[in-house]
Amino acid sequence: MLALFLVLVARLPPPGSVGVWVYDHPTAWPAAQWASTVDAFNVNASSGRRISNAVIYGSDMEIYDGSWCCSPSSQEVMGTRIARYGQDPKTDVTLIVDGRMDGGEDWSPNLARLSPVQLESWSLWVAQWVCAYDRVDGVQLDLEPIGGPWNANLKILIRSLSGHLRSKDFGCTNSRRPNGVSLSTFALVKDVDAELVAALGPQGFVVVSGYDLGSGGAGTAHSPAAYRTRLDATVERALAVSAQTGMRFMVGIPAAASTHEFEQYGPLRSGFAQVDYVAHAFAALKPLEGWAPYLGHMIWALTFTNVYPPHSDNVMRPTTASADPEVWAMLQSALPPPVTPSPSPVPATTRSPPPSPPPSPVASSAYERDGCVTSTDCNQIMGVPSYCRADGKDECGRSVCQGDSHSSLQPCPQL
Repeated sequence: MLALFLVLVARLPPPGSVGVWVYDHPTAWPAAQWASTVDAFNVNASSGRRISNAVIYGSDMEIYDGSWCCSPSSQEVMGTRIARYGQDPKTDVTLIVDGRMDGGEDWSPNLARLSPVQLESWSLWVAQWVCAYDRVDGVQLDLEPIGGPWNANLKILIRSLSGHLRSKDFGCTNSRRPNGVSLSTFALVKDVDAELVAALGPQGFVVVSGYDLGSGGAGTAHSPAAYRTRLDATVERALAVSAQTGMRFMVGIPAAASTHEFEQYGPLRSGFAQVDYVAHAFAALKPLEGWAPYLGHMIWALTFTNVYPPHSDNVMRPTTASADPEVWAMLQSALPPPVTPSPSPVPATTRSPPPSPPPSPVASSAYERDGCVTSTDCNQIMGVPSYCRADGKDECGRSVCQGDSHSSLQPCPQL
């Protein structure tokens, strides 16, 4: 039964996938600004770990002069980006369609006021545009906020789009995607219900936000330990929703700054390290690995800009996941490797405590003598997600694992 299920929804990311949100600068040339970064990540990542789903910016659903629905990049630029990120046939390419739906800005439509005819027209336009690119495997909606008086119309829009993306019309099915284009939506887990899951259809899934989980307004930092507590609660709620509705899902992790998990928000410095948020995210998501409804981790983000509020100059740092070498090294070494999915029941939701400082890695005589060489070594030595630090080498040029100190190493040999 599981094998048949996977065939019927073949363009869904398989369990154990790793996705990354990608936002290229509109005038970048080459157009696929972050493609070489993804390539290098996949070459250097350990034990088969690789970014398998490039989720690239496609269009908005915002209204500007001369547009009535959406404003994608030119066909030439979009085609170049899709071809470059999809150069490896094992990598899925998904197009983001985002926007605000609450009418709170002059450029944001109020979805609650759109008629059924307008909703159908918008979904039809998106399907025709997406399916014109035969190398596109999925569409991901990021239409916020989901909760509110526009929620009913949002589900109508999603249900209509899901049907179009499964249709043979407009070229939505081809040899690569015989059952059509997958459809996902980004959402806080509190906004996911059975109606939303049903609207996404048989090729649909939810990308649950594993960041922006703090209380208070944007720019209110919370500690990595507090973040872990909130993420544990998010995972527990996602498991419950999945058990009730059959929801398949991924979870986004804050490898770049978000509104509550950041090192710097405008001029405000949090005093926390982004890599610690990432380490807690890996620990919280570990129980989900290998479970069939859990499709994998989504990395936030490779992006030319990282600001909040949108269209402002308020920069959040790290601006992009690759900007912090500690974060990037941890991703390469600690992301889960490909797995064979298990159709087992929902895993237990007992929370493991936040990770405590690991013991000194005295068990490895080679490490004591030479220090670390690769981040994979550090994961094994430390027993928790770690990496080999490139900074702070001792007087004989040795590095140590994150979470350890040079005091664990033997004295430098006499020269």
